[in-house]
Amino acid sequence: MKLSIISKNPTKSPKITSYKITHNSVNAVNIPKNPTKFQKTQKILNHNLFSTAINYFHCVQIVQALKETEADTKNIFGIYGSKRMKDWQEILKLYTKDNLYLAECGAILSRNATYEIPAMKRQISKAEQSQLDCDKKCTSCKKQAYEYREKFSHSAATLGLHFENVAEKIPTVASVGNQLVRLMNSELDTIFEQIVTKARELKNAVFYYRKFLKSSTVGFDAQQERNCVGLLFLVIGQFALLSIQIGE
Repeated sequence: MKLSIISKNPTKSPKITSYKITHNSVNAVNIPKNPTKFQKTQKILNHNLFSTAINYFHCVQIVQALKETEADTKNIFGIYGSKRMKDWQEILKLYTKDNLYLAECGAILSRNATYEIPAMKRQISKAEQSQLDCDKKCTSCKKQAYEYREKFSHSAATLGLHFENVAEKIPTVASVGNQLVRLMNSELDTIFEQIVTKARELKNAVFYYRKFLKSSTVGFDAQQERNCVGLLFLVIGQFALLSIQIGE
């Protein structure tokens, strides 16, 4: 870690040397391996080993956590027998010697003012812009959802389908299909009868059209005659057959 302090009086060389010794002592301390007993300490160390260097404040937190985990090593004189606790206490002593921790605090404040705070402001501005964009997108989606519900209601009414509370709950595919089937069963017979009735009126026109093609087209054979307006002729034929069956 590079020490950089804004001050009228330059930092003396012995303090820089002491800081390097303190920092090396931090790196030399064994990290606890028991994830259950040293959960708090492990969390502090893992967070700072992968993000920023361990500083004085982290050491204070670690010592406070070790006071709980190493409480069974404390004797009647208040001295801890744990080597781990002694190591971290020694690091705190190195920090407090010649007020070295104040120098590190100055470096942290300077770094925060120069880099961290502007970076956080940019992140906040970006997050606020993203929130505005999301709000606009949400409003647009709600508007489209309302329009699609209106179109669905209009189409359903055109087909003769009726649903309740479409604005709150869209009908399922099964419910739409069931209504369509019931509607078809009740109206298809009438629709077919209307089609056949209209087709009967075209019977003479169909025969006339076939005769016209046969007389005006070279090579117009019997197969082509049968295929000419075959579907319409089939409907007329089915009507004629139906009329014979019912005695009309």
